Amino acid sequence: MGTSSSRPASGSTSSTAITTGNASGGVGDAHGGGLTFSEPQQTQTGLLVAPPQQQSSPINLLLLVHSLLRGRYWLAILLAVIGMIAGAGIGYNAIKPKYRSMGMVRIRPYVEKIMYDTDRTQMIPMFPAFMEAQVVLIRTPRMIELAMEDPRWKELGRPHTQAIVQDFLGKLEVSCRGEMINIEFTDEQPEATYRAVNAIIDAYARRFEDQDSERYAGRMEKLEERRSRLEAELKLKNDAILAIGNQYGSTALQKIYEFNLEELNKVVSQLRLAELALAAGEAQLGNHGPQPKPDADPARNDPAMAEALMNEYLRRAATERANLRQLEMSLGANHPQVLKTRAWLDQLEKDIRTLQQEVRIAPAGLPIAPLAMQSLESLRENERRIRELHDKIRAETLELGRKNVQIEALRQEAAKLQADLDETRSLIEKLQVEASAGERLSIINYGEPPLGPDKDRRLPVAVAGAMALGGLGIGLVMLLGLLDRRLHRIADAEARLPLANRVLGVLPALPEDLSDPQQSSIAAHCVHQIRTLLQIHQNTTGHRVLSVTSPSPGDGKTSLTIALGMSFAASGCKTLLIDCDMQGGGLTSRMIPSGSRRLGQILLRERRISEEQLAAALEESHRLRRPLGEVLIGRRLLNSEALDRALLKQKRMKAGLSGVIRGEMLGDCVVSTGTRNLHLLPLGVDDHRFSAQLSPAMVGSILDEAARHYDTVLVDTGPVLGSLEAAVVASEVDGVVLTVSRGADRTLAHNAIRYLATMNAQIEGIVFNRAKVEDIRRSAYSGSVSAASARQLPSAAECCATGAGAGTSANPTGHGAATRHWVRRLGPIACAVAEAEAEQHARTTPGAHPPGQHRPDAAAPGADDRR
Repeated sequence: MGTSSSRPASGSTSSTAITTGNASGGVGDAHGGGLTFSEPQQTQTGLLVAPPQQQSSPINLLLLVHSLLRGRYWLAILLAVIGMIAGAGIGYNAIKPKYRSMGMVRIRPYVEKIMYDTDRTQMIPMFPAFMEAQVVLIRTPRMIELAMEDPRWKELGRPHTQAIVQDFLGKLEVSCRGEMINIEFTDEQPEATYRAVNAIIDAYARRFEDQDSERYAGRMEKLEERRSRLEAELKLKNDAILAIGNQYGSTALQKIYEFNLEELNKVVSQLRLAELALAAGEAQLGNHGPQPKPDADPARNDPAMAEALMNEYLRRAATERANLRQLEMSLGANHPQVLKTRAWLDQLEKDIRTLQQEVRIAPAGLPIAPLAMQSLESLRENERRIRELHDKIRAETLELGRKNVQIEALRQEAAKLQADLDETRSLIEKLQVEASAGERLSIINYGEPPLGPDKDRRLPVAVAGAMALGGLGIGLVMLLGLLDRRLHRIADAEARLPLANRVLGVLPALPEDLSDPQQSSIAAHCVHQIRTLLQIHQNTTGHRVLSVTSPSPGDGKTSLTIALGMSFAASGCKTLLIDCDMQGGGLTSRMIPSGSRRLGQILLRERRISEEQLAAALEESHRLRRPLGEVLIGRRLLNSEALDRALLKQKRMKAGLSGVIRGEMLGDCVVSTGTRNLHLLPLGVDDHRFSAQLSPAMVGSILDEAARHYDTVLVDTGPVLGSLEAAVVASEVDGVVLTVSRGADRTLAHNAIRYLATMNAQIEGIVFNRAKVEDIRRSAYSGSVSAASARQLPSAAECCATGAGAGTSANPTGHGAATRHWVRRLGPIACAVAEAEAEQHARTTPGAHPPGQHRPDAAAPGADDRR
């Protein structure tokens, strides 16, 4: 594969994302100490970068619960069963069954009448409100106390205290529907239910009947008092009427008054005639001299007297008419003075007509001599007698009128009193008749002993108790899982890390002896799968410079770097491994323990040999298995003194990253690993001062230079949370591969992901290291590995007994010393990849060394020209 001259800038994006075959959702862990950052955000490439604001990840509750209980299911089931049994027993015995008894009372809105309509036979106004008031009345403390005084209730032996009254009221239910009032009582004791209902019904019935009787007695008492008072007042009025009637011999004074009034009117007319006659006589005496003698003939003088009297009447009438017209013009037609004058004029005209009829006729009992025959004295005496009679009759008539008015007033008062008395007597009779019509309240049924519990909640409460305590047991196990901050399985990483959908693969836990080739095959397959995913993503995004880091030391990041480097190299990619772990330097110590520059490189720089000579010497050194220095001396290209100086210089001048930082060429600092297409840029001088000299610009320039000469560049850094170079490198590489091992702290992994996101690092995904057998068997990342092959992997106990990952060897068996040395140097994962590659090479290349045997180019990686 050819190399590219450039690489995409850090943070570049593409529209294609890696597909790992895992569709499970992830759950971010927001607990634990350490650094806390904003949630990472996914770009179009499927990578995670720091978001501008914090976002919450979707939570898969089922996956979260499964992750908390996984590995603890038997404990959860045991605690749940124990809790359910205990909860069911406690719940069943914690509550007692409830019994209920019910009675019913009817209140009729009206009573059917017998004869009369009374208030009892009429509908009660606002009857629904009345019924609600009765419900409230039944539930009053006073009614409860009356019920508790019932002997049937006292037989229960319950004390009569305020607390018992309140408890009684709480168990009592009263409701109304139409004319019916339902009274219910609930209690744990069956006898108490119907006794309480019956006591309440009887107490209410007595109270209702007492109120009805009191109401009836009160009304009858008031009516009787009113009847007695009206009878006494009526008797007084009648006695007064009789007293007045005794004065006139009769109480019918109206007719007497009318007769006297008629006689008075006659006397008034006669008096007016007498006054006219007197006035006419005096006028005639003044005009004609002395009056004629009494024995003169009256018939001769009658016309003259009548004419004179008529003329006087007419003159007065004319005067009154003129006066009336003036009054009407000035005062109006309805003025009292006008009405009075008009009445006087009407009377005068009436007198004129009377004079025309009675001039020759005297009133009854008042013989009047013809005017011409009477003397003036006679006329005067006649006028005086008539006036006295008029005054007497007028006085009698006035007195009679006053007595008549008084009697009429007394009669009206007596009539009103009589009407009130009749009404009162009628009401008394109606009440007495309708009192036997029946009662409003009737008891439909009393409370009866309950046949069984009305509310037996023991079974539901027992089920609830079983569910509660059973759930508590499961919850305790889940809490134990929540408090456990370690990642035990791949499912824990999928469920509780933000990059759950970006898990690239799993790596099995392997013993260092690698006695089973099948184990090596499975481990190599897992590494190749991770490399394949990275290459797929590399083809779409151009991410060729990758950093391998971990949250904490010991997670296997260096072993993964070596294994991925071998896998990339085996696929034909020219691969460069860069050791940027300033504190650990594990990549350098594993692949090139000395870390020195190549001897041939030193001799070429000093121009002591040519490249052709060096190539021929290297070929002979490999073929004869002799050090390069001896071959050069044997070929007489170098003497012993020059070789010693070159070896001393080689010891002092270590090749690697430190030289590149000092300004040397990258090609001069890169060493060969002895594996085809795999090269190494070691750490160089082990000096912590180089950490202070690192900067993003410097690291970026080194990585750009490496990308121009290599297809894939893998950078091994220190833990992301504990080293400066990890943050600098993460911000400059194309992508970061985060290694998380089984048993690692989940909080550290979570914070590492967030920290990388804040560095704007492109996170390629997570690799779960040291996975258990079941993780490999169930993992979607190793679906092509058969179940039989997965069963060949060692258990966790076996790995602990023999050692897993990078570390010291422990009694390896079945391999030669060279293989054991290789495993100790590179680690079991890298060894598995190398073994698989050697096996493949042995099958395809004739004469190749079989796997497990020492090979000249693999026995001492990087030792091509050290000496």
